[in-house]
Amino acid sequence: MPLMIVQQKVKDYRAWKKIFNAAYAIRKASGERSCKIFRNTEDPNEITLLLEWDDIQNAMKYSQSKLFKEAEKKAGAITEPILYLPEDGLDT
Repeated sequence: MPLMIVQQKVKDYRAWKKIFNAAYAIRKASGERSCKIFRNTEDPNEITLLLEWDDIQNAMKYSQSKLFKEAEKKAGAITEPILYLPEDGLDT
């Protein structure tokens, strides 16, 4: 299954995590299979997510959706997410 890595800085990790958890059903319905969260030891508000998806196209569709963008704002994202996709998921 395809993996996506997301890096982002948030205002407050705990506030972000509540909203992230609340969106679980939406992410699952969009094709997310699992997610691991990593926090920077020097700045715990800097996060990295390792997400497993059923299909790379579903991952891209979700990451570009209005729903995702709204949740990001509500959760206190400071930076735009940096997305990393597996090489075989890219069109190049």
